[in-house]
Amino acid sequence: VSSRLRAEPQSAFLLSVRAYTLKSVGEVLTARGAWEQALAHYNEALALWRQLSAGDPRDVRVAFRLAYTLTNIGEALAETGRSEPALDHHRRAIARFTALSSQDPSNVLVRLALARSQRTYGDALMKSRRTADAIRAYTQAVAIDEPIARADPADMDTRFALAADYAALGRGLRASPVRADRDRDACTRLRQ
Repeated sequence: VSSRLRAEPQSAFLLSVRAYTLKSVGEVLTARGAWEQALAHYNEALALWRQLSAGDPRDVRVAFRLAYTLTNIGEALAETGRSEPALDHHRRAIARFTALSSQDPSNVLVRLALARSQRTYGDALMKSRRTADAIRAYTQAVAIDEPIARADPADMDTRFALAADYAALGRGLRASPVRADRDRDACTRLRQ
């Protein structure tokens, strides 16, 4: 397949369009809460992105879309209660985005996608009741988005992403057993 894709760029283009369309339909289904249908579309898109990646492993656009689709699958799996597969997909997406970011640290789009993957990974960890790990993932998302937002304060998309990171971090901290213990101890001291 990969040699055919190199020899026939039009085939690669058509596969890319199909994969992107499947991913987009999956996102619409996700917005509607149709998680199982979304998963079917994401998985089909993922298979095509993998096929395209095998045809040209250096294609950054394909690598980006493959990693983004892994994040989408992780999110959908977490919503359907399949924690371990969700966490695995998130970890693989984060690893791919980290590699892409290392290749080109100035690529803001990759860094924003890495932060989103960290945040949705944190959400999946929260659903698995792994609060401390979730807080670490949310902190990583903030660490990625904050310098981007500072560099271009007028970019509302980046500011929105950073706000989502901080909101997630706040939810994680509120759910933290350490905070619950600290708050309980403070109340006990006040009663004395």
